[in-house]
Amino acid sequence: MTKKRPPTSSKSAGLKGEVRPVGGRALKSSIDILRPYLYGAKVLDLFAGQGRFGLAALAEGALLVRFVEKDKENARLLNKALPKNTDTFVHTGDVFSYLEHAPKDAKFDIIFCDPPFPFWEEENQVNSLTQGMIQLADSDGILLVKHPSRVVLSARFPGYPLWKEKAFGESHLFFFRGQADFNVKQVDG
Repeated sequence: MTKKRPPTSSKSAGLKGEVRPVGGRALKSSIDILRPYLYGAKVLDLFAGQGRFGLAALAEGALLVRFVEKDKENARLLNKALPKNTDTFVHTGDVFSYLEHAPKDAKFDIIFCDPPFPFWEEENQVNSLTQGMIQLADSDGILLVKHPSRVVLSARFPGYPLWKEKAFGESHLFFFRGQADFNVKQVDG
């Protein structure tokens, strides 16, 4: 059985709208960092777009992945790219609606979030997103957030201190890690 690879650009995938796929370097770096935690993990990919992060998590052995994508055509194409024998699902709709209506006992080990950069300009949206992510994260889970370099996020995830940070041009990846059974000591640059 041949594995389907995620498309490398929104044009090549036939995707439309505000799709900014996570760049190759950022994706590789995040997967390299998270590899020890991905096997058997429950993963949530918010603002999924092409779903590159979630598809990479599946390739690394994630138990299940939930993708949330607002654009119906992008979600349809992502659904077609999903492996058939995995516990995966694409929720077609708004991230905030998903966060509000998701079962509160549905906890994820890893939550990846890559909203469009203009999203970060609206404080109420940012607060709603961070609160929703915390509610769905396992107590020792990992929150991975891609955001513009100009945005400061470290104080937004109570109970999930900054674990690692990686810069990629105009964007950063921030890794926050829950403290249930984990002693957070370092921040790598």
